[in-house]
Amino acid sequence: MKALFRKLKSKAGESLVETLAAILIFTMASVVMYSMVTTAADINSTVKEKDKQNQVQMVAVEKGDPAAKTGEGTVTFYLGSHKIAETSVDIFGGENESLYSFFVGD
Repeated sequence: MKALFRKLKSKAGESLVETLAAILIFTMASVVMYSMVTTAADINSTVKEKDKQNQVQMVAVEKGDPAAKTGEGTVTFYLGSHKIAETSVDIFGGENESLYSFFVGD
């Protein structure tokens, strides 16, 4: 009990300047953290929207939707250096030019 009263009567402690400096540092760290969190949330929502668009395009490409058809071509099959077959294909691709599927023609 004596130790508690001794601590309460003590003149040692933090000054007003030290307290204000600590509050300033905490406030600046909070602003930086808030900025990082909001930027991450914006990036996350943009990625979710792009992923949704990508999924819609991928389904259209996989189903062979005529609207997704981007061209026609031929595919040649080789066994070693010998050509063994060649067939025509329809090429389906998405807007981002990373989704491609080839369907063998009739």
